[in-house]
Amino acid sequence: MQQFGCQAYRFSLSWPRILPDGYGRINSAGLAYYDHLIDDLLANGIQPWVTLFHWDLPQALAERGGWRNRDTARRLGDFAVLVAEHFSDRVTNFFTVNEIYSFCRQGYEFGVHAPGMQLARRDVEKIVLNGCLAHGWAVQGLRSAARRKIKVGFAENIRPVIPVYATAENIAAARAAFRHLNGPITTLIREGEYPESWRREIGRDVPEISDEERNIITAQVDLQGCNIYDGVYAVADSSSSDGFRLIGVEPDHPFIRLNWLKITPEAAYWGPRFYHELWGDTPLYISESGCPGRDEINRQGTIEDTARLMFMRNVLTHLQHAAAEGIPVRGIFVWSFADNFE
Repeated sequence: MQQFGCQAYRFSLSWPRILPDGYGRINSAGLAYYDHLIDDLLANGIQPWVTLFHWDLPQALAERGGWRNRDTARRLGDFAVLVAEHFSDRVTNFFTVNEIYSFCRQGYEFGVHAPGMQLARRDVEKIVLNGCLAHGWAVQGLRSAARRKIKVGFAENIRPVIPVYATAENIAAARAAFRHLNGPITTLIREGEYPESWRREIGRDVPEISDEERNIITAQVDLQGCNIYDGVYAVADSSSSDGFRLIGVEPDHPFIRLNWLKITPEAAYWGPRFYHELWGDTPLYISESGCPGRDEINRQGTIEDTARLMFMRNVLTHLQHAAAEGIPVRGIFVWSFADNFE
């Protein structure tokens, strides 16, 4: 990484590696593993960026209900205290959780991630709320035990919305759609309330939130991680009560290997722009962006990787557009440094 000129390396701690039961007993070998990694990064001039939770839940907590049990969210706050006590002398930048959408909604509603459940919408919304509370409790835990000044945020696979036509009317509609699609997580964390459009959509399944819970969820963040791979399109629609209409991609829209990863590099501009316009000057980091490649070795014994180069070059072009307009984009982490064989 030093030879490549990497300035920072984002990695995730394994909660069960450090706390096998989720709390209590500490595995000193787990802490030592990350001590070695962090020390080596710093020795080579590379900043460690640490994510507390990236989907690997200790089995003992999974058996007690996983993210259906609010105690899991509190336990992440306890884990954050241990992490800050042990690592904050060397680590400045922390993400609390990675993609609440993925480990809550895709795990408990769509069943495509662990634990592979398909629960009722009302139950899923409560689970997503638990994920947001976990972030808030983790912010509190990190700050309460930090050994020096640290910066804390969360990494979410926000849903960028791209106006099909960049007129004032369609840009406003796309911004409203962005706030709506990110309603139950990012909008809730930044504003402490669900958008009215989201409330209308889910109706009686909207979870009740107490003032105490709202204060936990909206804990101040110092930075925002945005995992951006692609985006959705929208146009203004006066016939809709929400003022926008989402547009699906056409059958011949280009994809990269994975059928969900459509090529929409404009998302790297519109996602940060709308985030900035809605929620202010929080420094933004693209905490994930990239694509898997076939990685076939050619006759010369090399992998040219031109598809991935094309993908990233276009993402960086639109990200530069955002930065040039004064949107506070501060960095990008390519997913991944070494291909994770998706």
